[in-house]
Amino acid sequence: MSERVISRIGVVTALAALVAAAGCAGGGEHGVAGARKTLVHRCAAGAVRAVGSADIAWAAVVERPLTAFRSPGRGAIARFGLVNVNGAPNVLGILGERVDTRCRATWLHVALPVRPNGSTGWVRARNVQRASVHTRITVDLSERRVRLYRSGKLVLSSRAAVGSSATPTPLGRYYVNQRLIPDD
Repeated sequence: MSERVISRIGVVTALAALVAAAGCAGGGEHGVAGARKTLVHRCAAGAVRAVGSADIAWAAVVERPLTAFRSPGRGAIARFGLVNVNGAPNVLGILGERVDTRCRATWLHVALPVRPNGSTGWVRARNVQRASVHTRITVDLSERRVRLYRSGKLVLSSRAAVGSSATPTPLGRYYVNQRLIPDD
């Protein structure tokens, strides 16, 4: 089954991200028998973990001009300001995060709105505002069906036209970084 995933954030839309994974490990009990259980988080500086789930994704809204890198701090790819060429806020879909020893994100692995489609890079977490995204769209080419989900619940299902062998429907994960609404 081939799916295209698109997630929406207010006026702006962002990528449905990967399933949450390791990075912080849970601890166990501390103290004497019968004492209250305390959860201890341990993170290794530089650990990378995926973010999001089937019900929630994360978007990075650019708050300060930033540079996207091939790896954290190395190999600049592109620069982004607060707004894009259409005057809409610059939004990047968050795929993962690199954390410090306190489990705080220092770098974010993001989908980039540049060619070729599917380009990713790393941006400093302090330069963006993170926002949760609870809406996604899946496109199943074999069923010729588009489905809209909110908070993991199916809201709408509809038949859809798909491309031909001469002009195939592109496969993969995508995110929309702006919604343009004409005045008329």
